[in-house]
Amino acid sequence: MTNTRWKEITAIWQKDIWLYGLIGALAGFILGVAASGELGQFVIWFADGFWNEALSIAITVIVLDRLNERRALEKYKQALKYQAGSVANSIAIDAIEQLSKNKWLGGDNGVLKHTDLRDANLEKARLQYANLEWTNLMDANLQDANLESANLDWATLESVNLQGTNLRDAKLWLANLRYAKLQSAILVDAKLQEADLEFANLYQADLYQANLQSANLYQANLRNAKNITLAKFSKGTVLPDAEINDLESLSDNYNQYSKYWTEDTDMTCYTNPEHPDFWEPPWVKEQREEADN
Repeated sequence: MTNTRWKEITAIWQKDIWLYGLIGALAGFILGVAASGELGQFVIWFADGFWNEALSIAITVIVLDRLNERRALEKYKQALKYQAGSVANSIAIDAIEQLSKNKWLGGDNGVLKHTDLRDANLEKARLQYANLEWTNLMDANLQDANLESANLDWATLESVNLQGTNLRDAKLWLANLRYAKLQSAILVDAKLQEADLEFANLYQADLYQANLQSANLYQANLRNAKNITLAKFSKGTVLPDAEINDLESLSDNYNQYSKYWTEDTDMTCYTNPEHPDFWEPPWVKEQREEADN
């Protein structure tokens, strides 16, 4: 029995104190006639049946209470899940805090798994270890959020604002990060295998030991990205300055892009503006020119 239910029962007894007298009188009557022949046997039989029925009712009440509590809890979870997608930062943050406090964010049954959080304002949200697998965070604001060790496999983060976000050790396998704003993001040890980072802005992002094997960096901005030489690449990693091949003229064993990482690739040509062969996407230059004007 829950503390709330017990408090309710205690309050009833305190309010209706005459119940004590009634129970005492009934108990005294039963004991007084218990030894008197057939009447006593009848009373004993009646009392036995009464208490069995009372016990059965009590058990039923407890079970119903538990079911009602579960329903109420599930409604509460769903309400928090809905509020987490709010465009109002205070509402979204409060929902995340309540989910975290109740330990409903992580694990295989994380409440936000497979959730549509498009346009959610989760700036500065604490989402460490949260399970956001397959979650749609398109156009969401996660600036300065903490997503350390969060599971974002297969998540949709297209156009999401992740500036300054802590994504240390985050699982982003096959995540859609096209056009994502990742300026100054912490991607240390982030699992970005096969992630789509087309047109992503990784300006000043920390890529120490980030796993970018087979990731798509087509037209990504890596200017001043940190620790690029310590990140992990593979022959399937699409380079920022690659071009898209004419698919119709290629054989079955084609490569969609013209340029992939090799052991001879100097990745600093995408990060260091002083590099003699420095390259950055045309859209970055256009944005800079617009800002200057």
